[in-house]
Amino acid sequence: MIKLALTEKKNNPGAPIVVHCSAGVGRTGVFIALTNLLIEISGLLQKKSFSINIFNLVRKMKEMRGYLVENLLQYKFIHLFIYEYLKSSYGVEPRKDL
Repeated sequence: MIKLALTEKKNNPGAPIVVHCSAGVGRTGVFIALTNLLIEISGLLQKKSFSINIFNLVRKMKEMRGYLVENLLQYKFIHLFIYEYLKSSYGVEPRKDL
């Protein structure tokens, strides 16, 4: 699903992506966060070193719509997904001193 959204965003950069789960907050927020992070990462990969700030992204999303990413389990899932994506796709390991 995320791959489809990224392909659509690439093919139609100005077009919005519409996402909705039953309440339109928790799972929708996770999907939006992951899509935004993957787009951000794709622009950073050519650099020798880069950082992403998942906390700030989720905080900004919550300022726009209060309950996006409703609970700690969803927040942890975002971190785990990005970690596994970077590790499996690019062999990138996060710094251990953070």
